Amino acid sequence: MSADTQHLEDVAALAAAGALPEAERAAFDAHPDAAEALAAWESAVLALADGVPSITPPSAVKDRLLAAIAPLPAGHVVRQPDAGHFRPTRYAGITVRVLNIDQTAERFACLMRIAPGARLPHHPHAVAEECVVIDGTIRVGGVTMGPGAYQRVEAGVDHLDQWSDTGATVFLNAPLELLEQPG
Repeated sequence: MSADTQHLEDVAALAAAGALPEAERAAFDAHPDAAEALAAWESAVLALADGVPSITPPSAVKDRLLAAIAPLPAGHVVRQPDAGHFRPTRYAGITVRVLNIDQTAERFACLMRIAPGARLPHHPHAVAEECVVIDGTIRVGGVTMGPGAYQRVEAGVDHLDQWSDTGATVFLNAPLELLEQPG
């Protein structure tokens, strides 16, 4: 099974359970295979729901549960440190953890880990890219950047090679075209 197919099935399961945020549901519904994927999960979700007796929890339990399920109003997204895995890229020693994909703005945000000695080669930019070093150090041209250092590469500029002698984690906000899609 391809990663795209697995992702579609995972999202369909969330949609069938009513657990998909509104914006993500709209994107899912636009997928050409959404109806088929959703139909495969709806009967299972309904069967599970039918098998669970209805109870009214004590108000304190209900309040804690609701706070855990939806602690923020609509429009807020929080990604906890343990809520995602870093995945390899085509560059040895460089992994990413995607935090958000904004299809409308055609941008993504991620954490990128650069292992000691790893190198991200130069690449063109049609749209600006920004990064902030979280820990470790990276080198760009003749500049060494440590924690808190900010870098912006403007649209139309080739990004210089980046590498790390020590290893580093950076926050990256970049054009979606640079994101390697799984599969």
